[in-house]
Amino acid sequence: MKNYSKISISEEVRIELHDKLGLTGAEVSINTLPAGTSVPFVHAHKLNEEIYAILNGEGSVEIDGEKIAIKTGDWLRISPSAKRQFFAAHDKAIKYICIQVKADSLIGYTQSDAIRRNLLIQNKNKPIAHNLLSAYFLCSKVLKLFYKIK
Repeated sequence: MKNYSKISISEEVRIELHDKLGLTGAEVSINTLPAGTSVPFVHAHKLNEEIYAILNGEGSVEIDGEKIAIKTGDWLRISPSAKRQFFAAHDKAIKYICIQVKADSLIGYTQSDAIRRNLLIQNKNKPIAHNLLSAYFLCSKVLKLFYKIK
């Protein structure tokens, strides 16, 4: 059994990746709103916060009655209970990714959740174990010796 899932997607108005990728800790959707349209409903969640990445275009989102302009490159995090609705600009479509995860469920991330593996670098056909941390310690030891000798 593989430790990953890979799919290719087509250009659809909405694609949910939960079932397609076998996600177990998040729902991810890719959404496109044509110019002048909106998500046809206001919604909130019981437990899940949402993170939105605006991939292309511009528009606005109304969150708890506040209208916020959004454009390519913007990111938003919206609390579960916040009422939200997305709108494309009247003259431009908008494409965004929505990542839905249970609020307050993150225990570890990046450094605290990662399992580090040494990288192998070929040097005259001999593998040398190397990672950034060992390189840092090696450099700091060399610098300490250098300054003591001077």
